Amino acid sequence: MPDDKLEHVVVHPQSAGHCVVGVFLTSATLGEAERTAVGLCCRTLLTAPELHGWREAGASVALPRIDEPPRPGGTSSP
Repeated sequence: MPDDKLEHVVVHPQSAGHCVVGVFLTSATLGEAERTAVGLCCRTLLTAPELHGWREAGASVALPRIDEPPRPGGTSSP
């Protein structure tokens, strides 16, 4: 939905049927981004038949450090 300010989603498969989903948003605040990301994931889990039986196990925000330049490949140090 346009109000979600969703840019793109990336899925990183993990072991034992788990995955990490990255949700990239253009939200004005961190709180808004967190609420929107969780809402999008929950809505998707409830409405996508392909994901029947899947559940959200947690949500967190990964922010790049702004006091150093990005590393090659677009990653920042932890």
